Amino acid sequence: MNTILSKFFFFSCIFILILSCEYKNGNSCCKAGIDPIRNIVLMENHNHALLVFKKLHVKNRTLVHFDAHLDMNWISKDELSLINSPINPDSLETFLKHPYQYYIPRKKFVHVGNWIYPLLMDGSVSQFYWVVPDKEILTQHWIEMFKKGLMIYQKNIDKTDINSFRINKELKRVQGYLYGKPVFITTLENLPQFTSPILLDIDTDYFDFNSALFLERLMLPLFWPDEFVSILAEKKLSADVVTICYSLQDGYNTLALRFMGQDLKRILRNGSNLTDKNKRLLKLHRVLYSASIKKTPINIQSSVDILKTEFPTDAASYYLLSRIFAAEGNRKAALAYLKMAAHLDKEYKFAALHKANNFFYDKNYAEALRLYEKIFGQNLLANDFIFSRIAECSRLSGDFKRAAKIYRRLIQSEPDNQEFNSGLKRVLFQMKMETTKLNKKTNS
Repeated sequence: MNTILSKFFFFSCIFILILSCEYKNGNSCCKAGIDPIRNIVLMENHNHALLVFKKLHVKNRTLVHFDAHLDMNWISKDELSLINSPINPDSLETFLKHPYQYYIPRKKFVHVGNWIYPLLMDGSVSQFYWVVPDKEILTQHWIEMFKKGLMIYQKNIDKTDINSFRINKELKRVQGYLYGKPVFITTLENLPQFTSPILLDIDTDYFDFNSALFLERLMLPLFWPDEFVSILAEKKLSADVVTICYSLQDGYNTLALRFMGQDLKRILRNGSNLTDKNKRLLKLHRVLYSASIKKTPINIQSSVDILKTEFPTDAASYYLLSRIFAAEGNRKAALAYLKMAAHLDKEYKFAALHKANNFFYDKNYAEALRLYEKIFGQNLLANDFIFSRIAECSRLSGDFKRAAKIYRRLIQSEPDNQEFNSGLKRVLFQMKMETTKLNKKTNS
């Protein structure tokens, strides 16, 4: 009898231990890079992460946000009530603003820069860690630059919150409050070990920039996907859900790095059971991307053979090959491989638009304008967006008359569009300032 009870007690303890690692959403907490993580959502635009966490009904969780951007801007109480009211989470999708759409009050207002705010306000997230790509953040200069950025880009922010940010030398992080909620800023190196599973959120633009403040693009990724996940494994980071974002359509990330999101999902989904074939695909992406950026010679035929025999449906590799052939001046091969990539993944159809958005985001307005003008009329879904970008590039390049003319045409078709009206106001103000400046020169 005692033997039976002992066995029962032993197996009960094991069962309880397993259950203790389960959450009501049905996902077990897994160590990143070691255990396979089942719940991984790969998305085009980051505001879709709000839907993921709302559907899981998470409460009082720690969100670890790898991103070159904060994504925590203010939302009005009126609009916030629409998100946080007890409705079906699926209906929240109607409020998400696509990068090529415009802000419409109470209709399209959740964008890629404010989706975290509702999660903090309704208690879904109680601790927020922003992991930045910067190598060094524990300096007074970094803090001051960060505070200036908050004043410029964050809406309705209290000065008390801005002044709350300070360096915690002991924990090697920057910490403070935003909208009354605690915010911790850290690097991957100094990310602490957590005692319970976290919500892991990764924007792949984290790998493309040298700093969250200065946003200069790196030639090669900050980390390759397998290196990144290995560090997470060393830190014994456990997560029961992972969101990964491409961040292409706003111009934050480059199309050439689209494979990063897919490879991260591939590694985290398999954990330590990553197959040799998957490892060969990771290596192929690394070789092709490095060759396309650094223009280093590689055995192209060998890469083509590997792609066609082992990974014939991998759109990212076809696209990287098209870039390599284009750099070599082989236009025919470049177009052929670009078509293959576009056939497998529609985002590659809009390679020119993505490149224009990158130029715009990087403040290279002359190149952005050249490309926007070239592709205007080709993408009907993004036509108004492209036309407004032509107006903005013209304004930022000093061609105020052209910018004003375009904005007036846009307003004729959409009189209530706040962004078009604000754009025209900016142009008219700059024209007025320019006229005043010329008059002063003439009078002097």
